[in-house]
Amino acid sequence: MVNSSIMGLIRLLSRGEKIDQTIRIEDVKPDPVSGPEVVESFLKSARLLAKTVTSIENLDTSATHEHPWFGPFNCKRWHALTAIHMRIHRRQIEKIIVGINAKQK
Repeated sequence: MVNSSIMGLIRLLSRGEKIDQTIRIEDVKPDPVSGPEVVESFLKSARLLAKTVTSIENLDTSATHEHPWFGPFNCKRWHALTAIHMRIHRRQIEKIIVGINAKQK
């Protein structure tokens, strides 16, 4: 959800467009009943986000959109946030793998 939302926002801001929608953290929380089927959509969104970002000539835009905690972000800052977001998911995945391996012993 976050990758797709940030990608859409980056597309708009790169064209100098703005949206009136407020970003709320609670709107992008995962569904607690999600299962393994979300893995492919997550990978797809990550690939599409990377493709989108590389297609934009200049991410250092003057157009911004408010992050609920950190204030106004332009494309460059929203893109940087995706790295932090992906690192969080990576750490979660690593902990899941450790837990699975521990159960298999």
